[in-house]
Amino acid sequence: MLDVNLSVEKRAFKLSVRYSFQPGITGIWGESGAGKSTLLNAIAGFETLLQSELMLNQQSIVHLPPERRQVGYVFQQPRLFPHLSVKQNISYGYGIKQTAKKPLQYWIDATGCTALLNKPIAKLSGGEKQRVALARALATEPSILLLDEPFSALDENNKRALLALVKKIANEQNIIILFVSHQLSEIQAIADNLVVIEQGNAVLDGPIHEAIHRLRDQHTLLSSFSATVKNHMNEQGISELALPDGTPIYSALLPEGIVQNDTIRCMIYAEDLSINLIKNDATSIVNQVPATIKDLVHHQNYVCVTLMLAEQTFYVKITPYSYQQLELEYNQNVWIQCKASAIKTYAI
Repeated sequence: MLDVNLSVEKRAFKLSVRYSFQPGITGIWGESGAGKSTLLNAIAGFETLLQSELMLNQQSIVHLPPERRQVGYVFQQPRLFPHLSVKQNISYGYGIKQTAKKPLQYWIDATGCTALLNKPIAKLSGGEKQRVALARALATEPSILLLDEPFSALDENNKRALLALVKKIANEQNIIILFVSHQLSEIQAIADNLVVIEQGNAVLDGPIHEAIHRLRDQHTLLSSFSATVKNHMNEQGISELALPDGTPIYSALLPEGIVQNDTIRCMIYAEDLSINLIKNDATSIVNQVPATIKDLVHHQNYVCVTLMLAEQTFYVKITPYSYQQLELEYNQNVWIQCKASAIKTYAI
């Protein structure tokens, strides 16, 4: 466990965060300049702290230099040594640890770097560079792994592959991973918990699905849930999923490697959902599920409708005009609908 009680004075804000991080992945989310990177730098030992405390497994590390804090760090830019080979870069991280528990080859294999070992750094793609940077950080056998927007510059395929790799590492290693991203979808794909930073303060935290549901503003309003893969309908180009209560929903055809009975994470932005008073069979929209209105919140340009289906919460953004036309009320039974392509899916 990592217990932090940090205070850092910056020009634009004062970072003041008190939190206990457990083993697993905690996503750190917030707008640019909110203090996410400052939090990671403070934990790593790169910031001048005011009165602060930093306890790792009940041992204070606040006065230790960075190299003795048991921290691995992967930045937005890989920061590899260009004059060294891939293997030498990873070996550099391995050499920092005085008594290694695992051989160097373990981390090379675990991060999929075997085929890259003899390549010069200049010949690596962006995704390969970040894979090597991750291997170098893990080779130090850290108790804490800090990831500061490491995949923001990558294409979607590389991003998905590396997100899956981080999740695999979290499942296999009993370490604390702090994953900073300004993309909530990346955090939702792999994190167990979420901490939201605003102006240097932790303003919201909790288990990932619960915390995401509490982010109720027009930029981040979305529905987050887990589903079970039931069937791939290849000819139709969709996959059948089941919500925890068994209700079927359909996503775009899932990639190879996700098989029947796998559990995946799903996310739907509120603007991608709509409401109908009756089920409409004469439509191309494949997802239509019954739900009950539990809350109606009026904003300047939209109405946020909170709906429940069994134990699952959904959020829908509609215009004031639609709200008036439908004459929506609390506890009213309606139908939620969305296209299969609106459901964003991530393997767990």
